[in-house]
Amino acid sequence: MKRRINPEIFTLSGVCLNGDFNPHHVCPQYLEKITESLGYMTLVSSNCKAIIEVEWTKLLPDKPTTITIIASGCTKKSIRDDTIRIRHYSHLIEAYIHFVFLAANIASPGCISFYSSKLKHSSLAEIDTKFMLSGDTYGLMIAIESSNWPEICNIDINDVKAWLEKVGYGIKQIATTRTDNTLFSFLYLSSTNEWLLDGVLWISYALEGLYDTPAFNIKSALTKRIALLHGMPTAAVKKKLSRFYDIRSSLFHGRMKIPHPMHNEVLDQSVWDWDESHDVDCVALAGRVVIASIQQLVRNDFSHLTFTESLNGTRPGLDGS
Repeated sequence: MKRRINPEIFTLSGVCLNGDFNPHHVCPQYLEKITESLGYMTLVSSNCKAIIEVEWTKLLPDKPTTITIIASGCTKKSIRDDTIRIRHYSHLIEAYIHFVFLAANIASPGCISFYSSKLKHSSLAEIDTKFMLSGDTYGLMIAIESSNWPEICNIDINDVKAWLEKVGYGIKQIATTRTDNTLFSFLYLSSTNEWLLDGVLWISYALEGLYDTPAFNIKSALTKRIALLHGMPTAAVKKKLSRFYDIRSSLFHGRMKIPHPMHNEVLDQSVWDWDESHDVDCVALAGRVVIASIQQLVRNDFSHLTFTESLNGTRPGLDGS
């Protein structure tokens, strides 16, 4: 390792490696891959450059853990003030944490969480950033019992990292491509407050970004395009996907009966009936399609999906006319 220039030490508390959904998440080999692939990364903004070093192998399965992060490498003469440099480092570390969370949960959905995790500096008290990134959201989407379609697999995290770099995901803060829209929506899903309502919003946004759906006949076009990538689902699964878009339309056009933000069943027991709706399973299935579709982009090294229509003419007499 080269000599660190202007190093600063941060801690990230409350990191959790989750083994509930897949034993693969907690095996030593998986932790080693995270460390090898994501333990050393350089991020550059217009204001600062940071070399970020983390020993992810210190994570403990199913137990919130505190990780030490070292940022170094800022040599810009315009940043002479230590406080300003530390702030810039913290911004790049935030981007790095989002990168790690995204890459790990694409590679193995549900494997890692930074929910209520806090980033702090060793001496600058004003650095106190809280993350609300839960991998459990993705784990629940792949754990639905009603369907094994579409296929969800474990992907080498090195492949995911390489793909994210190819599609330009890094420190970008405003989406400029359909793939950006999908990835940003994927991140928003991890911090949803109301699973059904927020899930419908961000899953539908991610799907429409992935599949470039037209403004009209969205449900029909989306179903056909999903089948092209993942194969034709069963009639029961198609019915659930159709129901998902009915839910979407009901929410977006003001027809859905939504709960009060308090969500208090003591004051109104009808909340229980709302929670027991089968619609949750339909939304989870649509979320599973998002995860599987992103994995397919990675596995096929696609930056995005493009769909075209074809026209074939038949000469007179050749069709029996």
